Amino acid sequence: MRLFSKSLFLLFFSFQLSAQTPLTGTINQYAKVVFIDPCEGQLTIEGPNPFLLGDEVLIIQMKGAVINESDSDNFGNIEGIGAAGLFEANEIDSVSGTEVFLKYTLLNNYDIGGLVQLVSFPKYENAIITDTVKAINWNGDLGGIIAFQVENTLDLQAPVNADGAGFRGGQTSTLTNNCTFLTNANDYFYAIDNWRGAPKGEGISAVITGKEQGRGAQANGGGGGNDHNAGGGGGSNITFGGSGGRTTVGGFGCDGDFPGVGGKSLPDEDNRIYLGGGGGAGHDNNGVGTEGANGGGIIIISAINVLANGQKISANGHSAEASAGDGAGGGGAGGTIILDIDNIAGNLIIDAKGGNGGDQDNPSDRCIGTGGGGSGGRLLTTVGNNFLADLSGGMPGANLNTSNQCPNDPINGATVGQEGEQSLFSDIPTSDQEQANTSIISQPEGPVLCVGENTTLEFIVDGTNLDYQWQQNIGGSWEDIQSGQGYLGESTFSLEVINVNASQNGILIRCLVVGPCINQLSSDEVLLTVDALPQADFDFVDLGNNELQFDNLSNNASSFFWDFGDGTTSDEFSPVHMYQDPGQYEVILTAMNDCGELSFSQIISIGGAPSANFSVSFDNACVPVTVQFSDQSTGNDIDAYFWEFAGGTPSVSTEQNPVVEYTVPGLYDVRLTVSNMFGENTLQKNGFIEILPQPIAEFDFTINMDTVFFTNNSTGANNWFWEFGDGQTSSEMNPIHNYDQNGAYQVTLTVSNLSCGSAFSDQVVVDFLNTVHEDHSFVTYSIYPNPASDFFNIEFDSNSTPDVTISIFDVNGRMLERIKAVNNDLRIELEDYSAGIYFIKLASESGTAFHRLIKTETN
Repeated sequence: MRLFSKSLFLLFFSFQLSAQTPLTGTINQYAKVVFIDPCEGQLTIEGPNPFLLGDEVLIIQMKGAVINESDSDNFGNIEGIGAAGLFEANEIDSVSGTEVFLKYTLLNNYDIGGLVQLVSFPKYENAIITDTVKAINWNGDLGGIIAFQVENTLDLQAPVNADGAGFRGGQTSTLTNNCTFLTNANDYFYAIDNWRGAPKGEGISAVITGKEQGRGAQANGGGGGNDHNAGGGGGSNITFGGSGGRTTVGGFGCDGDFPGVGGKSLPDEDNRIYLGGGGGAGHDNNGVGTEGANGGGIIIISAINVLANGQKISANGHSAEASAGDGAGGGGAGGTIILDIDNIAGNLIIDAKGGNGGDQDNPSDRCIGTGGGGSGGRLLTTVGNNFLADLSGGMPGANLNTSNQCPNDPINGATVGQEGEQSLFSDIPTSDQEQANTSIISQPEGPVLCVGENTTLEFIVDGTNLDYQWQQNIGGSWEDIQSGQGYLGESTFSLEVINVNASQNGILIRCLVVGPCINQLSSDEVLLTVDALPQADFDFVDLGNNELQFDNLSNNASSFFWDFGDGTTSDEFSPVHMYQDPGQYEVILTAMNDCGELSFSQIISIGGAPSANFSVSFDNACVPVTVQFSDQSTGNDIDAYFWEFAGGTPSVSTEQNPVVEYTVPGLYDVRLTVSNMFGENTLQKNGFIEILPQPIAEFDFTINMDTVFFTNNSTGANNWFWEFGDGQTSSEMNPIHNYDQNGAYQVTLTVSNLSCGSAFSDQVVVDFLNTVHEDHSFVTYSIYPNPASDFFNIEFDSNSTPDVTISIFDVNGRMLERIKAVNNDLRIELEDYSAGIYFIKLASESGTAFHRLIKTETN
């Protein structure tokens, strides 16, 4: 965010700007921060306090990253960036000795162990740079930064220079080495007094005790060359530094195959800025090795307009010096430049180049390690490409003398530093929240809601970097409110309760607040009260004489309104009401509370109900019977009939005069319910329908001489009529009848009940003497054998016409078989006859004859 408003830039000036502040030399004040109290906005600085009330300042942490410290190529990799590189602008609210109090809350959490410094950020209305503006070089505690603001126009008549003001290069450490051609000094770290490695360049991580030297990179600081005489690695910024060169010695001398590794790339984030990493030192055992070069510093310029005048803004890394026989140092990395500028007039040159690695003035029989190039720096700007920017990486050092050990590769493996990066910049991080002690401004209030309503609960606390969490108490325990549970803003000071329902009634809600300045702060506990709409309902009792007692069954209501449908109303809870006239009335009960109202209605009939009655008609009472029911109910405006026929088809009917069929004998109930607008009435006649079985006539008989004993086997009958075939009759159930003469008689029994009847006939043959009457006058025949066992024959005279019907009777006169003679010789089988006496009847138109036959057991 810009710290001041910007106006339109005039591209050409034909007049001298007035009220210009001349700038030259070091314009910033620096202090090491040794204590931070973010709750009070207090910074305690080391040494004399150069700051005044109202000064604008920058807070920046220079180091604090955690690196990999394994003995591998991973040494120096960033494993935790921490607060390294974080920065922000602020304003001094007051000063007391070495204590500085900030006006605004801190955006970042800083770690003073990572070297935090407070840098002045002066502001000018118009400014002119009359001589080079410089930073004091970073000294391990402070420095390395140029930062200022111009509200209108900055006139560059001289450069702004932070070259070599960044992280420091590794210092040479001359130690007598004991190497041989068999020595293999390939570790990534060594202790500070170990002759096998040279010191590492400085970066954003602290030097690790016991691992101060060796080829591994110190984050963005280049690694030192290893024995023997290998070159140091170049420093880095957000791209990699170059590796140092090897040393090659002829014969059995000590080679140096493990030069310093280039600095590691750092995270590219808008809210972090870094000094350029220092180069690693070359390995030195004769006192002529060179140290690593310093990286570039940090430049922050905020202005509306810039008159460039071909001047330069630079934060270059330094180049390492050449060596005369020991390892050469690595180049420093380019620093960081932030240009928060609206308009640029003229040519502006911007440099954040990496420094070159150190060269070698080596003997001709050796190829000594050269330094790796530092990486290019970083440019963050708001003005696009209206300038010339050089972010190139530094070149590796070279062997200046021709050597038979590296005739085709004078740099002997050293590499260039990577080019830096340019990107658009948004704002200098700045808080707009003034510093204040944590205090409660307002508490939430317990709402009373209706189902479906929304509300907002607010717990407003004045404080710094506060975290909010709303909770609800359900069933006696507090739990965090989660998004999607009918709430929004559960992690803010304002909780929205959305579309409440009845199940939320009685829930307790509170808000917990934590922050760097408070352990935990709790709001008041508020009760969520949720009222539902009322539920209207009623019943009634008929008291007679058109008077009704109404029973109010409503829930959750505070008042009531009755409309009885006859023009009268009531607000009583359960009123009694008398209607003046019969009829149908819609009674409406409206139940009300603070959330609204709901109604319930019933249609009530006042007047006489009908009286049910019916009759039936049918032709007979024997199954199947079809019955016609006739409604004889009384009452006005009967509008519904409901018949119930037990055992009938159909079993129910809504017709007024239904027809029903019964197919099973028995006694059956009939029930009729009739209704009209005033009510209903039911009549049930038990056993009203009697269905009789169909009578079946059947009899048997026995004969003794001229007396016949009849046995009645009929069913379903209670009346009997016998016709004996001789003109005589009887109504007895089991009569005995005497015949006057022998003969065959057709006897008929007719039976009946109240409605139905049936008849059955059988032939009875009577022989008074129980002898055979043979009459040969109408036909000549003979019967043989007699007695017979299996069969007997009837043989007619050949001159006789065999137009004769032969009937066989048992001793009771029951005819068993009838056969028509078709020729003069007839054989009749007796296999199906039991032993006994049988009578053979021969009959034709000319006469009748009887003959006795004895049947013996079958042979």
